[in-house]
Amino acid sequence: MKINKMTLLNKIKLKNATGHFAHIICIVFLCIVLGFSNGFSKMLKKDSNNDGDIDMWAYYDEDGNLIKIEIDSNFDGKLDEWRYFEKGDLVRIESDTNHNGKIDTWSFFEDGKLKRQEQDKNEDGLKEIIIFLDKEGEKERVVIDSNSNGKFDTFSFYKKGELIKQEQDKNEDGKMDTWFYFEKEGLKEARFDTNFDGNVDAIKFYEKGEIIKAQWDSDFDGKIDTWDYIKEARQEQDRNKDGKVDTWLYLNSLGKIIKIDTNFDGKVDLIKHYQKEILTLEEIDSNHDGQFNVRNEYKKGSLYRQLQDRNKDGKWDLWIYFSKNGEMKELQIDKDYDGKVDNWYFYKNGKLIRHEQDTNKDRKIDLCWHYGKDGNPIKAYKDKDGDGKWDIFFFYEDGKITRVEEDRNRDGKIDIWKYCDKEGKLIKTEKDLDYDGRPDISF
Repeated sequence: MKINKMTLLNKIKLKNATGHFAHIICIVFLCIVLGFSNGFSKMLKKDSNNDGDIDMWAYYDEDGNLIKIEIDSNFDGKLDEWRYFEKGDLVRIESDTNHNGKIDTWSFFEDGKLKRQEQDKNEDGLKEIIIFLDKEGEKERVVIDSNSNGKFDTFSFYKKGELIKQEQDKNEDGKMDTWFYFEKEGLKEARFDTNFDGNVDAIKFYEKGEIIKAQWDSDFDGKIDTWDYIKEARQEQDRNKDGKVDTWLYLNSLGKIIKIDTNFDGKVDLIKHYQKEILTLEEIDSNHDGQFNVRNEYKKGSLYRQLQDRNKDGKWDLWIYFSKNGEMKELQIDKDYDGKVDNWYFYKNGKLIRHEQDTNKDRKIDLCWHYGKDGNPIKAYKDKDGDGKWDIFFFYEDGKITRVEEDRNRDGKIDIWKYCDKEGKLIKTEKDLDYDGRPDISF
């Protein structure tokens, strides 16, 4: 039977060791009377509750000294308590406290006072609890075998009957690794050696039995680096072990917020927001100047958009959108910082496939490039007059322009063709002068 250590803390009680003291006096008195009139009897029987059944037996030696008393304390016809005497003094009581026919409690006396009690809670023949008492009969020390394996692993210490300290050997290596300290109002402090290296690496503090603070040595280097403030719902960390807090965690009704000083300069430059343990937002001061200029937004724990304020004017001027697998799929930029997006970049499988531009700031795309797998442009379109129709077309090979086509009269037909060599230099031009769709001159 496994015994919970902390439950035992307040439930370890002395089994009744003196409940029949009045009966002893009565028996001794009767023995004296019978002894003088009848020559000291070897055994005396008594029916203490007058139900017609004997429930107490007293045994004497040849000199008339009381040596043992047997008792049926619950009057079920079975013995459940045995008291042993030496020179007239009670020295030991053996008890069957649950009345199942097995002795489970042993009480030892000195000078008539209870000094020690041993208990076998699960009746396996091994004693799991030993209680030591002081001169006043108050508990002084209790040792416990919490898992009933024959090894004592929990040791409780008392002062004037009040628990003041408990030590535990959780891994049963013969060394204490857990310590609890108590005051009148309850548990005050707890210390732990969680990795069993002989050093305390966790401490918890309590008020009126409730935990208010905890501190940890998370990497077991002998230095405390984490502090939990329970009432404030706050945790602080010193990640680089320089003696200064650089990480703050705050719990709230929605989740938590973590503030981090990533470069250990004493200033927070990263703030993470969580809802139910899922990251939803990051705020970043990328150049550590005290101004947050990057914002990462998450959906279902995955990054889906990043915003940047590149010129630190307090306005976002760059937006990056991400796919579900974390790859960049679109980039929007306000290159001249006027508050309007003027460049759009589109990506697939991490590679640029299209670039759109609003060159005249009328919020209409008037220039567009398409890119090949090698990252070089393969074609481009331009709306020269801003009427919403493409009128100039560029064609590329190996990243260089090889041909340009133009619709000068905006009739939807090409009327100028320009050809370039492999270096991008113009080598020939053709024009359709009458706009019939066929070149008229070439030079």
